[in-house]
Amino acid sequence: MKQLLPLLTFLALGSALSAQNLTFQPERPMPGETVQFRYNPAGTPLEGVETIYASALLFAGERPDAVDVELKAEGDAFVGEIPTGTDIKALFVKIENEAGDKTDSNDDQGYSTMFYRDGRSTPVQGAYGSLAQALNSFAYYAGVKRAPEKALEFYQMEFQQYPASRADKMFANDFAGLAAQNKDEAALRKAKDIAGGLAGNNKASEEEWNVAYYMFKRMKEEALANELAEKIKKKYPDGLVIRDELFTQFYEEKDLAQKEAIYQAYQEKYGKEANFQQSQTNFARVLANSFASKENWDKFNHYMSLIDDRQTKASILNNLAWSMAGEGLEG
Repeated sequence: MKQLLPLLTFLALGSALSAQNLTFQPERPMPGETVQFRYNPAGTPLEGVETIYASALLFAGERPDAVDVELKAEGDAFVGEIPTGTDIKALFVKIENEAGDKTDSNDDQGYSTMFYRDGRSTPVQGAYGSLAQALNSFAYYAGVKRAPEKALEFYQMEFQQYPASRADKMFANDFAGLAAQNKDEAALRKAKDIAGGLAGNNKASEEEWNVAYYMFKRMKEEALANELAEKIKKKYPDGLVIRDELFTQFYEEKDLAQKEAIYQAYQEKYGKEANFQQSQTNFARVLANSFASKENWDKFNHYMSLIDDRQTKASILNNLAWSMAGEGLEG
């Protein structure tokens, strides 16, 4: 617990600073409650600014949702309300001016609250991990300064409080990547222990083995990753690891006919899955560009017809227009 004391000090300091300018009600909200906040810009970069905007970053699923928050003036303060769902873990409020070029970052710590279980004393599972995600991957949207070392500590608090979170694919992979990037030997040992425990459990689910595999990859433990990949492919021949290998082969293949064959193999294997359309769009985008560069317009039109996303189509056509104008086609 000793290594977590600096972070606890950081949390306490952040709460004290937040109390000066932004307060949440309830102070320790529970999932599903509407959270009200009161913001007073006195002494902040936004003091004297006539129009203030607020947005909230809500951590509930795999990726956070950003929502605009309507503010109402009450005396010298602004008040906003944020409805939450039962799966919410944490939220951040970002305060800025109309142009978006002036923000109150609360000394780079932002304004945030975790959500709590019954009794309002213990954060819900995923709360500390969500703070870590904000500090590492979503700092701009959360209105904070990126702080990978603090993110590592938050992940360790999450894993200590809720051991089951070690198998959370977002938390575990992010933790392993941060440990490697920061060359934090203690965190790397922890990450290797987590990955090794999952990899060595013959009763582990496919998802748990996948978590371990991608953790090894993030830590560049290629021998361990390859060893586990063989186990996964043998037990789950239609699983995520095989799928990712096909993606990698597709993007690395230089021969266009072979590239097309890999796509067709992927389609045959996974074409009936619910999320196939997104994968097909990724394949078709590359193939359409590639056939356009060869001036094979029949193939180009075929793969364009497989793309539902209008923005993707517009991007391809824009690239094609530049190519015809002599600027070169992006593949």
